[in-house]
Amino acid sequence: MINFSFSCSTLFYNIMEQTPNISCEDDDFQLCPDLNCGDEDEETSQSSLATNIEKEFASLTIEEMESRLEVGKPIPDEIIAYGMYCLYGRAKGFSVRKDNVEWFKDGSGIKARDFVCSCEGNKDEKRSRLNIPAFLKPTKRCNCKAKIRVGRLKGQDWRVTSFRKEHNHDMYSPDLTYLLRSSRQLSSEMQQCLESMVKCKIPVRKAYDFLRIESQGRENVGCTQKDMYDAVSRAKKQSIIERSDADQLVEYFMNMTNKEPGFYWNAQRDEDKRLVNFFFRDYRCRIDYEYFGDVLSVDTTYRTNKYNMICCPFVGINHHWQTVMFGCAFMSNEKESSFEWLFTTFLESMGGKQPETIFTDQCRAMMNAIDTVFPESHHRLCHWHINQNTSNHFGSLKGDEMVDDYNIEDKDWFTNMYNLRHRWATAFSCHRFSAGLNATSRSKGTNAALKNEFGGSTSSLYECVLSFDELLESWRNDEKIKDNYSHHYWLPVGLNPYLKQHDLLSNFAITEQVEVFGTSLVLYTMNSRMGRSRSITVQFDSQTSTVACSCHKYETCGILCSHAIKVLERVNIDYIPEIYIKKRWTKSVAKRICDGRGASCSGTSGAFPVVFVPEMVRKVYGLAGRAKFHNETRSILAESLESVESKLNDWFENFNLNVPLVGNDGNIPQTNETGKGENVPQTNEVVLLDPHPIRTRGYTDVHIRHWDAKGRKSKGRGQRLSKF
Repeated sequence: MINFSFSCSTLFYNIMEQTPNISCEDDDFQLCPDLNCGDEDEETSQSSLATNIEKEFASLTIEEMESRLEVGKPIPDEIIAYGMYCLYGRAKGFSVRKDNVEWFKDGSGIKARDFVCSCEGNKDEKRSRLNIPAFLKPTKRCNCKAKIRVGRLKGQDWRVTSFRKEHNHDMYSPDLTYLLRSSRQLSSEMQQCLESMVKCKIPVRKAYDFLRIESQGRENVGCTQKDMYDAVSRAKKQSIIERSDADQLVEYFMNMTNKEPGFYWNAQRDEDKRLVNFFFRDYRCRIDYEYFGDVLSVDTTYRTNKYNMICCPFVGINHHWQTVMFGCAFMSNEKESSFEWLFTTFLESMGGKQPETIFTDQCRAMMNAIDTVFPESHHRLCHWHINQNTSNHFGSLKGDEMVDDYNIEDKDWFTNMYNLRHRWATAFSCHRFSAGLNATSRSKGTNAALKNEFGGSTSSLYECVLSFDELLESWRNDEKIKDNYSHHYWLPVGLNPYLKQHDLLSNFAITEQVEVFGTSLVLYTMNSRMGRSRSITVQFDSQTSTVACSCHKYETCGILCSHAIKVLERVNIDYIPEIYIKKRWTKSVAKRICDGRGASCSGTSGAFPVVFVPEMVRKVYGLAGRAKFHNETRSILAESLESVESKLNDWFENFNLNVPLVGNDGNIPQTNETGKGENVPQTNEVVLLDPHPIRTRGYTDVHIRHWDAKGRKSKGRGQRLSKF
């Protein structure tokens, strides 16, 4: 169980992990250093020693603590001395900070160290008179002389050399000691919990409220809400200082390449070795493209990072009519050469398979690149993007007024749209498969999902890639839910899909039947029973049992239309022929994950180290919830955990665990297929700098009024009233 309540052992363990050179002169909260640094065996032994001392020291009264800190008393080392003095300060009601440190002349180590009350010293009056803002703040320093000094001779043990326990100020009351700076620490468990919450887009305020409720009070959390804000802020700044955005990105791609079979990535850099474009996809995207890659939608209208790079997702439609991802790219510009590189890279990563239909926006550079890289594909323009652009060009104009009064036929945009009618008009694409997609809601939904998942204009590329993976996992989980539902639920016999389609035919009736002389073809004409003038013609071949309808639903959607089923019923065929059942729409497509790799991508064959931790946390948390109501059960659980902790400490002391036995995924790392960038060599040492922040196409500092700004202005707002 993750214990979020304050305990002396938690405080002591965090103190043990601090380095002796960390300055604590100020009153700001200091986050503990990285728990993974240093020698693991040494950390384990120090932790075990600190725990044993804590169990003995924390149970003492204030008088007994003072007797243990008297002059001449032995101390294991100066770090443990600081921890003991902090525990003493919390019990008595004052905060502790580190002060002077004295080193051996040969520099071999620390000779002596002072730990003082936080009220020690006086405010610098000289600087205060200079009106320096930092020295004009209220202070609590009142020249308190309480302190402890520990020291040693060379080659000898640490001892208390000075201890003054008199204070010249009031002590904190017991209900306020949780506010003491030396008592506020973020435990390693709390850091991991906070990190997970931040990754899930949970505000720090909500995370603190959760910890407050779990620990049953603010005084038991171990830190304040501001401490958590500072910890998150420092972690982000430290990440930026230690590694650049591009370095983190390359390291992530390298780790994924070694961990996941078939992970693909490729990148471009300019002459200054700055990142320009990059593309990535996992192996599941490759499998999905094999089954659903007949229709591809590419959207380049969303920018959501601090470099203002274009987010370019490659999406399609799966067997549940849900959005499925084939990969993602980030681009610095919208040049034709960049699109050619991107589409060539995508085609290479997918084994050269070209889609039947591609939906994009109205970017001329992208159109030219598609004609070059995808000559066999039918390029269509997304209706959603056309609708977005139409409002900007049409404004409030409509009907004949647009043509007659404003001579609209001479406008370039409308002329260009007419010349491109074969790319967006449905009448020109009725013989091309598009899975029934006009991209009206698909692009809009993808943009909305990316906007909700990404952090906005301040997000780094590395954060965007991690957020993209979270979005991908969410979409795939939705597909699992649909697969489970379709495999375990079905319609009653009287309402099977064939009969359900048959019930929808009540609006049409066969009015004419014509046999083509000398052939096996029969033409059926259907008219609407609703009084509409529309008529449908269905051609049936009795020799091959094939049908062809003038509505072209099967050609565009891959699903046999109700008109064709009506004809099949007329000729006493009570089943849908196999040739009209596309595999991409069947339930068997759900097995593609196992077929692609021999094992499920979502499942695991063993207990991975990453999975082990949350499983154990849930188990211990459940036991603690059951045992908390009785003293006897609480004692049983506490003694059992102490026994387990002791056994683990003994095991860690006898074995060296610096080298992991398995990788992060529980398997031995192996080589996999990876994309070879033409400019970025995918080696262990890749020199890649952060991209330049760029402006969007058409960006201007001048405010451009909306065409309907006058009509959109709210009535009554900003109007001056007459004084009468």
